[in-house]
Amino acid sequence: RFLDALLARTMSGDEDIEVVFNPQEDKFRLANAATRNDRNWIRIADLWDDELYRQLRRNLDGGSATDKREARFEKVRSILDYEVPLVRMVEHSFKDAVLAFERINTLGVKLKKADIESAYVASRHTGFIVDEVAPFLAKLKQQGFNRLNIMHLFRACAFVAKPDGRN
Repeated sequence: RFLDALLARTMSGDEDIEVVFNPQEDKFRLANAATRNDRNWIRIADLWDDELYRQLRRNLDGGSATDKREARFEKVRSILDYEVPLVRMVEHSFKDAVLAFERINTLGVKLKKADIESAYVASRHTGFIVDEVAPFLAKLKQQGFNRLNIMHLFRACAFVAKPDGRN
């Protein structure tokens, strides 16, 4: 369910998640002004939408370069078929889950200790986050601070607590 929700948000561009792909460089990136103005960068949402993808393919030039681009597009589209493994920890604390995730993730994306601690803090204070932090973040966005997210606020709070960055 989580992956479906994340993919749906990515596909629709919700929550400022706009990922783009450059088939020539075979790279992903969060969209920015430069990628939006460069025709080589294609929104992932467009690749995952069947109708938009058909239109995109119709507009390709042809030739061997096109075949290579289509192969890379198909590889990106196959992300939708990926099955995310799920580990359910029954009757364990959130702290146990965080520790287990740290061990499981040793071969995956390297998370900073602050990321794990932020998840722990968030789990312990969900009411505060829903009642105070999320509305505060919404007010900031209304005032034009569109690039801020909750992790930025967590990191700012961590820095205020330990300004020299020590653990």
